[in-house]
Amino acid sequence: MKKAILTSLVIFGTLVSGLAQFGTCLPDPSYQDSMPGVYPLPYDAATNPNGGITDSACFNKNYQFVFTAVVGDSLEFGGFVYILDSLKITDVTGLPDGFDYACNNSNCTFYQNEAGCAAIFGKATNPDDIGQHNLVIAATIYTGGLPIQLSFPNPLLAPGNFYLYVLEEDSPNCVIFASSFEVNSDFESVRNMPNPFNSSTTI
Repeated sequence: MKKAILTSLVIFGTLVSGLAQFGTCLPDPSYQDSMPGVYPLPYDAATNPNGGITDSACFNKNYQFVFTAVVGDSLEFGGFVYILDSLKITDVTGLPDGFDYACNNSNCTFYQNEAGCAAIFGKATNPDDIGQHNLVIAATIYTGGLPIQLSFPNPLLAPGNFYLYVLEEDSPNCVIFASSFEVNSDFESVRNMPNPFNSSTTI
């Protein structure tokens, strides 16, 4: 029985670490039917006060935040309607030192009626980076094979800002990314109740 319990714990730990790899992401399915663009929408005090990057980074700690890119059939922009072939994220500017971005495919290209994602991730190790960072996501949409450069936030599509805040190392208001199943150093034993058990137990 003990062997079965420990085997279950190992499998559980493997699953957790497999679901939470640094620099990888999954699109948020809640945005699947949204208008083409990058989600969450930017922070705007008047129109979207709960938007933008909702998690703050902590100095000298791993951090990750995921954007979902949605590509539909068409995009209305600047008075024109463009039939979309694809959207490619080409850069993320304004990131602190030690940060980068990666998509859920190798070239950050997402096709018509598809949702993809981009994770910004890293560790701020320069004290000068403590504070506010105004991120801009550069993208190219392809329509009929022709490229059109866009950036998000965008005053015509989704105005506002993507502010990333790097807080002090001991701040209680930041989100620390744990990329693996970690066991507390005070961990001493495993106990299951009831013991023995048939179909289920509490550990």
